[in-house]
Amino acid sequence: MEIRLFKQEDAIETAQVIAETLRTSNSKDYSTKYIDDTISSHSADVLIERAKAGHMYVVCDKTRIVGCGAIAGYWGSTTESILLTIFVLPEYQGKG
Repeated sequence: MEIRLFKQEDAIETAQVIAETLRTSNSKDYSTKYIDDTISSHSADVLIERAKAGHMYVVCDKTRIVGCGAIAGYWGSTTESILLTIFVLPEYQGKG
């Protein structure tokens, strides 16, 4: 496994990881509408913009992206941070 900075060319695959994770892992806890709205708010274009506002990372198993996460200033704060966009493909969850 490798953790590295998100690159613009990762955007489509990362958005697919997020969508699959939401549909599989979160479907028992959230409505279909909520999941669809969340997927829409994590499109490839949104991820590219989010990466510009903080530090976004992907987790790769060889060449496959299997997870992602970001850290950014908490609503513009220079002294606090927030973790965002943390998703791991279902088959990789719970494995440390």
